[in-house]
Amino acid sequence: MAAATAFSAGSRHAVRGLMRRAISRLSAVSADISSSSSGSSPGMSAGNSLIPPNFKEFLGARTRTPAINVVPMPPQRSTYRTYRSQAAGTTVTKEKVHEMFCFQCEQTKDGVGCTTVGVCGKDPKTAALQDVLLHSLKGLSQYAVRAKAEGISDPEMDSYVQEAIFATLTNVNFDPKAIQEFINTTIAHRENIKAKYEAACQRAGRQPDMLDNAFTKFLPSGDVDALAQQGTLLGLDMRRAGLNEDIFSLQELLTYGIKGMAAYAAHAHAVGEADAKIGGFIHEAFDYISKPTTEQTLEELLALCLKCGEVNMTAMEILNKGHIHNFGTPEPTKLRTTPVKGKCILVSGHDLKDLYELLKATEGMGINVYTHGEMLPAHGYPEDTLVMTLACGKYRFNKQFDSFGTLEGSDLPRLMDIGQCNDAYSAIRIAAALAQAMNTDINSLPLSMVLSWFEQKAVAVLLTLLHLGVQNIRIGPKLPAFVSPNILNIIVEKYKLTPISGPEFVEDDIRAMLSLSSSSGAAKAAASASPV
Repeated sequence: MAAATAFSAGSRHAVRGLMRRAISRLSAVSADISSSSSGSSPGMSAGNSLIPPNFKEFLGARTRTPAINVVPMPPQRSTYRTYRSQAAGTTVTKEKVHEMFCFQCEQTKDGVGCTTVGVCGKDPKTAALQDVLLHSLKGLSQYAVRAKAEGISDPEMDSYVQEAIFATLTNVNFDPKAIQEFINTTIAHRENIKAKYEAACQRAGRQPDMLDNAFTKFLPSGDVDALAQQGTLLGLDMRRAGLNEDIFSLQELLTYGIKGMAAYAAHAHAVGEADAKIGGFIHEAFDYISKPTTEQTLEELLALCLKCGEVNMTAMEILNKGHIHNFGTPEPTKLRTTPVKGKCILVSGHDLKDLYELLKATEGMGINVYTHGEMLPAHGYPEDTLVMTLACGKYRFNKQFDSFGTLEGSDLPRLMDIGQCNDAYSAIRIAAALAQAMNTDINSLPLSMVLSWFEQKAVAVLLTLLHLGVQNIRIGPKLPAFVSPNILNIIVEKYKLTPISGPEFVEDDIRAMLSLSSSSGAAKAAASASPV
């Protein structure tokens, strides 16, 4: 049995410490590594000491995608309270403030919300600290928006804000001390940009806006437990009390879209790319949703959600640019899906820079490096259909490449992987190119999109698709719990969004998609997108 160290590349700071310890342990015993001669490839033996200049070749030589049996997470203990799902067309009720409340991901408990511990493992303390961090960031953004109006910008601060928001994504950072550090740094940035704004107003001979509110005046406790206690007054239960559910729903949709966009922007920054419009929009959106709710409207919030999708397209574009610049242009590549005997490290997540650094650090040590992604089963596509997958939710496709074969009369494989979840950018470009070649628009193509969502990057991708006017998207396995019935109806009516029917009705969904595609043209294409 090969020893394995598994980690997510989402949390950059924690990962690098794990990498150092893992490499140290594994290299100490690498002398007894033996490799299987069956299916082994160059670059996996202990004697490999040269790093090819082309990253794709380097990556292909050093990484494999093993077939992994995923053990499902045991169900969380039930609560005595009864809740009703917004997505089911009823109102969420509560008897009292919960220990925590989080419903930002697809796996939220019972499709309603996690109230004692997250299905992901997030505890109430971490949830409360993340609420404090978002609250603090909104105060910073209020000053950043006004400073920008005075011609003041701070790219370093904007990059920090994106990294801080990234820390609140599902499964990224559950370290209370690290989140406390983010909060303290946020307050320092807030006071710094406030001073710059007020100085600029003084130079211009005008009075600065008096931002005397809970966001701009917030002072964090120095004790992490007391800080978490402050967070219990800033969570979802408190924020939605007495608030119009549709306004609240759009605030959350916008917030989770921003979280996904910030993750892409943080990844892009790690490979040397940035765009000022991303930071500017985050401040604009946070400034708006921190206004008194009487000054917020459904129309303006909907417009901000679509603008989030527009700016997220930029975030995915610069990340794509950074990956190509640093690692080369992706090419069609065949990979093995079976393990090689020997010591190994398993890498999950999205950060190619961290993977690259890991490959360099383990080069020549005889340590095999595997990559991993995850997805629900899918099957049954007809032979004249081309299937394109992207993102992490696709590991069960790995065993099916050979069975799909190629399109008749060509050497094009019928099952092709486009890349990471940010490569929804590439999928959109492919769809746009097809539409141009066929002299039509994307919605008239024989194309179906299936969005198997998990967390907030998928929300950002969905908003991008809606911004582009893409219709007939199927989404699931469950609908977002934070979207109210009225907002869901608006999206369904305008964009023809359709929920996935469920695992027992997969073939019905496929037939419906193919029927819709047939009405658009003779060819049929199904794009399966599954952002994590």
